[in-house]
Amino acid sequence: MRKRFGILSLVFFFTMMFSGCSTSDNTNTNTNTNTNTNTNTNHPQQNASVANDDESENQLIDSSLKADKKLIPATIVKNVDGDTVVIKLKGREEKVRMLCVDTPETHHPRLGVQPFGPEASAYTQKILPVGKKVQIETGIGDGRDKYGRLLAYIYVDGKMFNEMLLEKGLARVAYIYAPNTKYVDQFYAIQSGTEKGDWHLVN
Repeated sequence: MRKRFGILSLVFFFTMMFSGCSTSDNTNTNTNTNTNTNTNTNHPQQNASVANDDESENQLIDSSLKADKKLIPATIVKNVDGDTVVIKLKGREEKVRMLCVDTPETHHPRLGVQPFGPEASAYTQKILPVGKKVQIETGIGDGRDKYGRLLAYIYVDGKMFNEMLLEKGLARVAYIYAPNTKYVDQFYAIQSGTEKGDWHLVN
């Protein structure tokens, strides 16, 4: 009788041990699963937060650039040459000389027609035809040159036309007078990198 009781006790003891191990494993498995689930759940939130931060930063940069430029709407009325146009601005006509760039002459009484002059004039007429809606950024203090022409940067379809002339090699960086030196560094960078036209090498 004692032997039978001892055997039953051993069986009961081992049964409890195995049950305890199984419960412990399941508990650990569930804990790991929950941890992994929480980890995976947190990653999309972190990525979304980073994306939102980047988007906010880009918006601040764009807003800063736009705020730095005071663009005034205008309409092209006449093409004079590569770097000079007549615009309608605030109800009146203004002759505008593009700031910090110079295209070759086509009507100069002494110099006559210079190399690339007709090409520069034709390009300006193509991009800035009569009736074209543009925006201008005037020089500091709404300055004028000795001929009374308004000095300005011209924007067409979201891009500065002064730069477009340099990119085509149809203009050179010139007539740099303080305080209108805002874009001079990038103008020189464009000029040094262009291989088209090379008007700045001719003159």
